[in-house]
Amino acid sequence: MKIAIYSKFEMSGGSEFRGCELANGLTRFTSHKVSILVRGDKFPSRLKAYLDDTIPIIQNAMSVPDKFYEQDLVLIINSDSKEFTTTDYWDGKSASNGHVVDLSQIKRMVFLFNFLISPSRYLNKIAERGPKVGIITTNTKFYEEVTSQDRYEDVRRFPRIRLESPIDPNTVTTEKTKSDKIRVGMHSKGLGNKWNDDIAYVILKLNERYPEMPFHFRFMGMSPTCKKLVEKIPNVECLAENTETIKDFLSTIDIFMFFPSWGREEPWARVVGEAMMSGCPIFATDKGGNKDQVLKHHNGYLNKRKDDFFKTLCYAKEHPEIITEMGENSRRVAYTTFRTEKIIQRLSDFVESF
Repeated sequence: MKIAIYSKFEMSGGSEFRGCELANGLTRFTSHKVSILVRGDKFPSRLKAYLDDTIPIIQNAMSVPDKFYEQDLVLIINSDSKEFTTTDYWDGKSASNGHVVDLSQIKRMVFLFNFLISPSRYLNKIAERGPKVGIITTNTKFYEEVTSQDRYEDVRRFPRIRLESPIDPNTVTTEKTKSDKIRVGMHSKGLGNKWNDDIAYVILKLNERYPEMPFHFRFMGMSPTCKKLVEKIPNVECLAENTETIKDFLSTIDIFMFFPSWGREEPWARVVGEAMMSGCPIFATDKGGNKDQVLKHHNGYLNKRKDDFFKTLCYAKEHPEIITEMGENSRRVAYTTFRTEKIIQRLSDFVESF
């Protein structure tokens, strides 16, 4: 089967790495022929280095419609690009695309929603043009929303699957560097809502509780506003984005604290998946896809308030054995559930079923 993965690929974030890892996995674990179709003319060097060098990359793909027509399946990673689900986009009538791609000449289209699920309700209009249409959601909440809410009435009978982001175990390591501190860390893009200013509150309260400062905090890619609040605290280390590889960064972390702003719901955070694969327990917000990734008391904690982060980190300090035990559980869940080979097998079964 010829499969093309289409998305914006304009930055090297979790969504874009998901697309590249899906392409890598399909190439390595199946006989499918895979290509990457890029919305614009940007494909960051970090993505290119990560992508298997046998996979073709076609930039400004909408200007080459035959690249869509020749596929047996087009997998569209919707991310935050709502336009992809509209017929206007494919008709060349949207603000970001002036090229016509004839939907009637596309055999099958699967839309992967890893930021918003609401645009999926328009997919019946695309299906009416001819292609068979399927839906991939990244968490249980999205999957059940399509079933339960009336606005999805026209699409809820489309083929649908919940699929986590594939994580290659070789991109992380379970070997941790030695330290006499409990190292708590997080990395992400420097966008404001990816970081919570309450991180400073939690650190300062822990330092007040434990003047000997048994914790050391490492952050990479922190937003400027959050960084200003924590960078002068003695047991805090702030690194610029991409200062270290993900593998090297996670090798220095004992607990991964996933603490974006309270208003942000990550459907399925790739950074959490990578941390789990590296053997870190996850202390996260009680939102979005975190509920699929984190089993309370098993491989981490889901926290509803800033004081919950303080309390659960105190508990880890007083019962350090749980850090090792929960970390082992994280690795086990990751390896058996969303290791790339597992995800690709489920994806391949799904796309071949309709």
